[in-house]
Amino acid sequence: MMTSPKLVMWILWILFVFYGIMVSVFLAGGKEDTNSFDIRLDALAVGVLSIPVVICGGMRFWISKIQNEWLALGPYVVGLAFAEQSLMYGVFLYDRILIVFQLLSAGLLLMFLPAFVSTKKGDGTGSGS
Repeated sequence: MMTSPKLVMWILWILFVFYGIMVSVFLAGGKEDTNSFDIRLDALAVGVLSIPVVICGGMRFWISKIQNEWLALGPYVVGLAFAEQSLMYGVFLYDRILIVFQLLSAGLLLMFLPAFVSTKKGDGTGSGS
């Protein structure tokens, strides 16, 4: 039985979402001063917030241009990893604004929901016409 790339994408997406939930519950669960919006964002925090957005957007755009669905798994996994990376920044670096990083990670993970991911349809030969 041959597995389809969509099935692999669903399994990877569910694993990454489960991992993100477990990190949020167990690594950031006992902190009292988290999730405050009254902190100033410096240049490093803005960069930490924007870099995963730019990389995930690039990976998502690249997936839409790939014709072979199996080859699209590479940028898909990289995009999921950078979506989780934003959550790790919130847990370990900026725990005072953890909810911002949690929302960013959730949005980026929703962007890679396999129902929304589609590759460029073609004959797979790369002939261009």
